[in-house]
Amino acid sequence: MPSAISIASLACRISVSVGLVCHRPAQARAAQASRSSLGFPPDQIRQVLSNMVHLEATTLALIHTFWATTAILLFVAALIWLAPRPSKSGGMTMGH
Repeated sequence: MPSAISIASLACRISVSVGLVCHRPAQARAAQASRSSLGFPPDQIRQVLSNMVHLEATTLALIHTFWATTAILLFVAALIWLAPRPSKSGGMTMGH
């Protein structure tokens, strides 16, 4: 069974290998230690932390999707605004 320190260092190494910066490995160890002191088994601690990370990743993905959609809509609105107006033909309209 891996210890909390080896799990935190492994998570940090994985983060660095995919291009992320591991800012707070001590914070991960502290989170595991605090839950361990409450009587949670190590597997449950890892699952809780995994769920928290998954939730944060989902939230960040949703925020990035929102901003990307906003940028696309603003760009399209600017294109429509700057598009030339259709020329007026001099005939009678065929409306009601």
